Amino acid sequence: MQRTTHGRSEPAVETCEMDVVRERRRQRRRDAQLLRNLPLAHGLARRYAGLYGSEDELATIARAGLAHAVEQFDPDAGQPFAAFAEQAIVAELEEHVRDTKAYLEARRRTIQRGQAAVAQGHSVAEALARQSHVHELAAALGCGVADVVAGLLEAVRRDPGLLAERPAGARPDDHGARPDHRAAG
Repeated sequence: MQRTTHGRSEPAVETCEMDVVRERRRQRRRDAQLLRNLPLAHGLARRYAGLYGSEDELATIARAGLAHAVEQFDPDAGQPFAAFAEQAIVAELEEHVRDTKAYLEARRRTIQRGQAAVAQGHSVAEALARQSHVHELAAALGCGVADVVAGLLEAVRRDPGLLAERPAGARPDDHGARPDHRAAG
């Protein structure tokens, strides 16, 4: 006859306790696997360091890849853990590299667009004898207004002196000098 404690039978309590013990053992094995393979993660991070981020940043990404590998590893699949972990870590690092390259390419395009917008703005201002409007710059550059605004914001971030008010017809190298309107005489 089974004794009951608070409406539960003792074998059910023992089963729950055994599940907790099994989970703790599994967690200890995962932690040990993680610690044993940290040198692998750091070595892979060093391969990418410099060009795609600092070694510390990449080591953090590599450790995240290692943690994913520890969680997803199936020992019954027949693949050694080190090989599985290396693939997972490299996948994390390469995703970071792709994201970094995409960010740098977008930033480069924004900077170029800003430089072109500033130059075009000066040309339009000289031709019209007034400051150009963003939609005029966008039409002249063949891009959207949002692209021109992003480019101009980046240009101003890089050179705050671009915000200095210039009279119509003054070039950026005039440093705010007003054009001479006096008649030569």
